[in-house]
Amino acid sequence: MMQFKDITFDDMDIIKKLLKNNTNKACEFSLANVYMWNVDNMCKYGIWNEQLVYRCVSDSCVTYTVPNINQDSKAFIDGLIEDASALGKQFSIKGLSEDMTKQLEEFYPGKFEFSFNRDNSDYIYLVSDLAELKGKKFHGKKNHINYFLKTFQYEYEAITEDNLEECRVVKSDWSEQKEIETASMETELNAVDIALDHFKELELTGGLIRIDGVVKAFTIGERLTDDTFVTHIEKADYEVRGLYPMINQQFAIHALKDYTYVNREEDLGVEGLRKAKLSYQPEMIWNKYKAVPRS
Repeated sequence: MMQFKDITFDDMDIIKKLLKNNTNKACEFSLANVYMWNVDNMCKYGIWNEQLVYRCVSDSCVTYTVPNINQDSKAFIDGLIEDASALGKQFSIKGLSEDMTKQLEEFYPGKFEFSFNRDNSDYIYLVSDLAELKGKKFHGKKNHINYFLKTFQYEYEAITEDNLEECRVVKSDWSEQKEIETASMETELNAVDIALDHFKELELTGGLIRIDGVVKAFTIGERLTDDTFVTHIEKADYEVRGLYPMINQQFAIHALKDYTYVNREEDLGVEGLRKAKLSYQPEMIWNKYKAVPRS
């Protein structure tokens, strides 16, 4: 039976090695993602013939997340199904690309029902679009940036250990501006703290903007695949017009030169967030499917 372990910093090198050749552009398969969002240590990890798998157990079911399923994965999936049975839980597997759903259907014809939640679909952009903002489709973004440039004296910096604490101040100010305390916001703020606390260990990349010497915006992410970066965090002072488009553009210009795409994660069904993400004209919407046994 497959063995699963807690995800700790002692395991980061192991997980990093397993994700080195990942080609799945879903945000779940970056090194830091699972560590930042692993609330109450619900998620464990296991290895099957050099294949990484995450497992989350709830009262009624067990959900597995895997970066890849190919024609050689049948024994691997059989092992996951056996693991769920041994736990006495319903089996489910999520984070599936369209190609992965086709492979599962080939392995088990008619056995699984596939679905996806649009709220959890990732937005993936061309780095060149975010950096250059060419064409009429980005006219509004350019207007906000032009206002910012005419109004403020700014500096862009890469995030280092020397300015991490200033980013924490931005996070605190941002949370006060939101004026709403929810469980999801608490989880998000906790994830930001983890990223700032372990910026070096998680091999994160970040950038910030100063206005008159004071940090007012920052963003943090990491390598996802050879051609795709994933942005986990972007926080800025809401009262500064053009600051969000500015940190987005400057980060793409300065930090993402080696990538073709950037995954800016889900909108979680938040109307304003969905509108903002769509306004940047994504190159693709990455739907992530879930498979459960047909009843």
